[in-house]
Amino acid sequence: MITSKDLNQFFKNYIINKPAFFLSESFYVRYIIFISTLRAVFTNLRIQNYTKISLVKFPQFFIHKITVGKKQIMFQNGFRISRFIKGFETAGQRMWRRYNIDVIIGKENPKAVLDVGANIGEFSYYANSLFSGELKIIAIEPDPVVLECIRFNLQETRICIEPIAVSNNSNTSKFYLKSATADSSFHIPEGDSVEITVAKSTLDSIIDKYGLEFPILVKMDCEGHEPEALLGLITNVHKVKWISIDTGPERFGNSTTNEVLKILNQSGFTDITTHNSNIVTAVRNN
Repeated sequence: MITSKDLNQFFKNYIINKPAFFLSESFYVRYIIFISTLRAVFTNLRIQNYTKISLVKFPQFFIHKITVGKKQIMFQNGFRISRFIKGFETAGQRMWRRYNIDVIIGKENPKAVLDVGANIGEFSYYANSLFSGELKIIAIEPDPVVLECIRFNLQETRICIEPIAVSNNSNTSKFYLKSATADSSFHIPEGDSVEITVAKSTLDSIIDKYGLEFPILVKMDCEGHEPEALLGLITNVHKVKWISIDTGPERFGNSTTNEVLKILNQSGFTDITTHNSNIVTAVRNN
């Protein structure tokens, strides 16, 4: 028997995702807008008002802007338009589930959220909506192209945006922009990238700056720099109760899972679990 879940998976795999492999970016954008228009018959929610914006400082990159419902959304790759076919908040909810946040926090609410590697802000936006804007949320993102998007996407919220990278020291360092694929990193990514200099800070410094207190939730995606980011959490590590980290193979093609697991163990976290091979979650029970 075919279930609604089966139909949704078929729609996602073959109607939404598959065409991205053989259509150009511009055709894929038009295709998804067309699919969105058809869906609007049933959902009253569709993608409208698409524009593509060139950047003066980084002419090799573009920003894409759409409207879904009453929400205007900016993102850095046309192929990502399908992520917002159900709206920006739903895109954030998918990330929330991917990082297993409901599983690790249970019924307890954090006092603050650190969104490390916030990209265009979906995760922060959903967290802000989920907790009715009552939490202190810090969205941390060093990529200047992506920062254009996140500042626009979060402008109607009180979420704090930190335009820095998280590491084990506070300084400046070379950073490699690969904004279109969200692969910008301290570690040279595969393919073409643009070298810039970014400011760095530690999680300890950020927690001190905002006066954050236990229990803090940390979501982290540092494109291979996760070990260094964790090593910058020492004096305030006791304030972090939950942490969920993407440890995918983004450090010269290698995963940071083993290093992350070691640091979390040494830092006193318990209930450390690896999900879907590259999401590591941990809880502090103190």
